[in-house]
Amino acid sequence: MKSRKAVHRLLMAAAGLLVASSLSGAQTVSDAAKLSDDQQREIVMRFVDTSVPNLRSHTDTNGKPKSDDEYTRDRTLANLVRALFVQDPERPNDAPEGPRVMLARIKKYSTQTPDRTVLDVMGELVDWSYRHFYTEVFNTPEKKADYATKSDADQEQQFRLRIQMYENERAYQRTMKSLNDREAELQQQMKEMYDNAIILADGRHVLRTNEGGFMVISGDPDTKDVKLEDRFVPEAQSLYDCMNARGLTNGREARAVCSAR
Repeated sequence: MKSRKAVHRLLMAAAGLLVASSLSGAQTVSDAAKLSDDQQREIVMRFVDTSVPNLRSHTDTNGKPKSDDEYTRDRTLANLVRALFVQDPERPNDAPEGPRVMLARIKKYSTQTPDRTVLDVMGELVDWSYRHFYTEVFNTPEKKADYATKSDADQEQQFRLRIQMYENERAYQRTMKSLNDREAELQQQMKEMYDNAIILADGRHVLRTNEGGFMVISGDPDTKDVKLEDRFVPEAQSLYDCMNARGLTNGREARAVCSAR
């Protein structure tokens, strides 16, 4: 099954009604982006409300009977479109992903390719979804044949589940990236703190505490800081005073300047 043909059928089914209505299928993303979010959703949902019945019909838009393969393909695509764009009655608090993605793409393409139509952008989204959630999953004749025996409701729910799993994975990857970025940021901050610390003659790095004492720190974040022994405090204090007086921030530079003094 070639999803591109099915998507073209979707586009033509939607445009057939919209060209005759106030919201033309030829409306550009540039024009749509000037509308409110609710108006943009209305455009998208008109496509959905028009295309799904046509795709589920046993005849095409010209009244010609569909072959068994054509009907199986179109019915599957219709169920995918519903899973993407129509609210799941069993999860009324979870908005469908399709309208959100479409609004984001309208905004994006309104500056990149302003002459593209909303219908074309929607077709691109549906085509990608068909390949990702159907073609790549049901990749053998046996799997497709078994899937074709399922009811519309069952197909739709399986698509909803796969879409949710995909979104969950994306959310997980975003969270992990954020955590990794934060960890890298903290490691960089710790490295800078270590590099800018006071360096004693024995090579240890120390920082002054808010209470006026000194702590020995390590470049290894897993190593626990320890209080500097009293006999080394005068050396640390002298270097600390010298760094402040001279406006020095790098520990190694301060060691060379202040110890020479």
